[in-house]
Amino acid sequence: MKVVRRCLNCQSEFEANRFHPHDQEYCGRAECRRASACAARKKWRTAQCEKDADFRRKESTRLRLYRQAQRRRAAALCGLDPRSMLSGLRERLGELERSVLGLIAFLGGGRGRAQDAEGFLRRCRELFRDLETAELVV
Repeated sequence: MKVVRRCLNCQSEFEANRFHPHDQEYCGRAECRRASACAARKKWRTAQCEKDADFRRKESTRLRLYRQAQRRRAAALCGLDPRSMLSGLRERLGELERSVLGLIAFLGGGRGRAQDAEGFLRRCRELFRDLETAELVV
């Protein structure tokens, strides 16, 4: 008996393997096989992390190093320096502050709107301070 399933990746219908129809969730297209392998690896890693503390520690280190490498690669491709980006953010924050206050003045907002804007700007300044003090990984 033929079992027709819907592929989890491309959503097309396919005829499942007749010997293990209950196991097959992806069709035979190359990109769907890659998606299937990726899902299987993710499922395996999740199971390993749940039961093995040493694997969880190593996986955490591996992911942190991978993400740092990806940031370095992206910065190199774009020709960006994170420190120069922070100075650009500082300038943008000043522009934002002036724009918000100008908008409130233009709208003739009362004290309530001005207090809302001051709170918003305070949160922006705090966020920027956090960014400046954070360790930049390049």
